[in-house]
Amino acid sequence: MDYVPHTPADEERLREAVGIASIDDLFAEIPSRFLLKKALALPPGVSEMELAALMEDLGARNKVPAMTLMGAGAYGHWIPAVVGHIISRSEFYTAYTPYQAEISQGILQAIYEYQTMISRLTGMQVANASMYDRATAMAEAAVLAAKTLNRKKLVMADAVHPEYRQVVRTYAWANGYDVVAIPFAATGQVDMDSLRQALDKDTAAVLIQSPDFFGVLENIAPVAAAARAHGSLLVSGFTEATP
Repeated sequence: MDYVPHTPADEERLREAVGIASIDDLFAEIPSRFLLKKALALPPGVSEMELAALMEDLGARNKVPAMTLMGAGAYGHWIPAVVGHIISRSEFYTAYTPYQAEISQGILQAIYEYQTMISRLTGMQVANASMYDRATAMAEAAVLAAKTLNRKKLVMADAVHPEYRQVVRTYAWANGYDVVAIPFAATGQVDMDSLRQALDKDTAAVLIQSPDFFGVLENIAPVAAAARAHGSLLVSGFTEATP
């Protein structure tokens, strides 16, 4: 059954108000060749459950790999169903100060819960969150490493997303740090020989990304070992940098 909110009397008053004889007059400017002159060949209507089953069946025909590492920031993401239920709770999603971009102030509660969970899982005294994007998260980590070790040099892989690298350079410029670029090997991973040559006693951190800009999984263990050999810290950016 169609749901028509206006009665015939309502429609008559509307036509008189705008000065038309029929509703079709509203579409008089559309060329006749663009008008649908017959009913669409659509199947009979189905219930919501039947429609959902149909769409699932059609979606199952897509040949999509289980893991997508396309690179350039395009990655496959899995968001557990429970996330939608949690962030819909009133303490996380509120109507307070709706002019703010962080889904009002409820996101601040979510960040607090996230930091608390990470601190308990890792045993760390501090867990950071809400860097707005992965580029600033990497830059903040680089600055923190430099200030912690009181060193002025940052070694960054060229396979890191170029936007992240630009933000890191901006932060480094503002703080008086030097950024040394490390090329990537034929595999798309960090060139280890170049990395070892760049490391020295003034290196605060080595910055890598996995999966990197090319969608390649970085071999983190040897990179971390090379950094620790010079007392440097490792900053590894991942695809999910925000809670």
